[in-house]
Amino acid sequence: NLLHPDFARNLPLFVPVASVASVVRRLPAQAQLAALKRRATNGSTEDRLFYGVALQRLGRQLSAQRVFAEAARRDPTNPEARVAAAVGLFDKARPVTAFSRLGPLSRAFPRAGTVRFHLGLLLVWSGQLKEARRQLELVARVEPDSRLVGTARQYLEQLRAAGK
Repeated sequence: NLLHPDFARNLPLFVPVASVASVVRRLPAQAQLAALKRRATNGSTEDRLFYGVALQRLGRQLSAQRVFAEAARRDPTNPEARVAAAVGLFDKARPVTAFSRLGPLSRAFPRAGTVRFHLGLLLVWSGQLKEARRQLELVARVEPDSRLVGTARQYLEQLRAAGK
């Protein structure tokens, strides 16, 4: 944060479209992490993404990066897995690495709100607010039924409230 004051604090987290299973959410924190890890080992792409997000929340960015990369490798046609892998690469010293992976996904998955949402999120983080607003507004147009529409609107409202 000190080395990159023009960026938002900390690092952006991947936001999955689905929610973690309630059976996992009800567990205590340590048990949740163990359950997510167990489910990610033999589970679905979604399970790997949930585990990756948990690792991000714990500040274990490199571990999350590996989990996201594995999800994308195992399921290359899944836009969420590919987006998570790109978001996991975000580094304030080298943001181009994440953007160079995420940008082309808007052509590969033109109807996936997750691509537009996360592109907007990374743009917010890097201070490119005009383009961030445009991408966040596109979420509702490309995938109106996505859970990410509400989250995108929250970011847009926060930008408006901050006068940005």
